[in-house]
Amino acid sequence: AERGDGRERTEMTKMESVTKGGEVGFVKSMISDSLNLLTSCKFYTAMLSRRSSLNALVSHLRDKGVGSKCVKTTEFRHGKVVRFGLCWNFQDCVWV
Repeated sequence: AERGDGRERTEMTKMESVTKGGEVGFVKSMISDSLNLLTSCKFYTAMLSRRSSLNALVSHLRDKGVGSKCVKTTEFRHGKVVRFGLCWNFQDCVWV
């Protein structure tokens, strides 16, 4: 579907675009899934819009027993926009 600026958009219902707990709730669900899958994926990643979300999720990972060596964070900057990256793994916490 297209809107005013002519760019393509994904058509979704409000139910599909809103998650209880916002981005923190969504990524907590990912973390829960990753704890069940463990080494099925080498890395689990998420991009967040708020530093407070990043801090809450790093604490959540630690509360779940994921050590600080297994968690990495970064910032993505483009002009005035800042996004925060979160990555975690369970495979001997080796970072490439």
